Amino acid sequence: MNDGTSRRDPKAHPGRGRRAVPEAGLPRHRPQSDPRRGQGPKGSLYFHFPGGKEQLAVEATAQAADEWGHAIDAVLAEAGDTRSITSDIADLLGAVLLESDFRDSCPLATLALEVAADSDQIRTVCAGGYQRWIDLITVSLRDRGVPEDQTEELATFVLASVEGALLLAKVRRDTAPLQQVAAQLAALIAARIPSEAP
Repeated sequence: MNDGTSRRDPKAHPGRGRRAVPEAGLPRHRPQSDPRRGQGPKGSLYFHFPGGKEQLAVEATAQAADEWGHAIDAVLAEAGDTRSITSDIADLLGAVLLESDFRDSCPLATLALEVAADSDQIRTVCAGGYQRWIDLITVSLRDRGVPEDQTEELATFVLASVEGALLLAKVRRDTAPLQQVAAQLAALIAARIPSEAP
């Protein structure tokens, strides 16, 4: 069993992957209740949301997706080469895990897994958030020379791989899965760029 000693200090992370966490204000979103349950009494926070807890969850999730999107966009904008695309994202997400003692993670994943099947509104906002992140990665891949007809498919694979690595890193309390997946993705991306392919 890995004891987590391979975890990297987020302060040692190079480039934007280190700085984006405080600057972009990545949210610490951990739903405290099931948004499908009843509404709160008058005077409570939920009274101000006509759609009840579901509306509150939808709006909080949309805000979280937007904030993470800005952070991912900043990382991609400063990535120096194709390897940095994935390694800097891994550093960013690893810093989120480390700074929260592995309590925080992707703000969409929990709702997507546990609630989205019972709420079209939450499913839609989760799908929209994921698609925005895919679109950002797609543009970054295209700008670095990946053929146009391969970019969205590859971006989807990158996001799905990173999301899986993030979950594994959280349960292991070790960011190594993020770094390992990032290295494999970097090699895959390089192989899709004609000027970098072996």
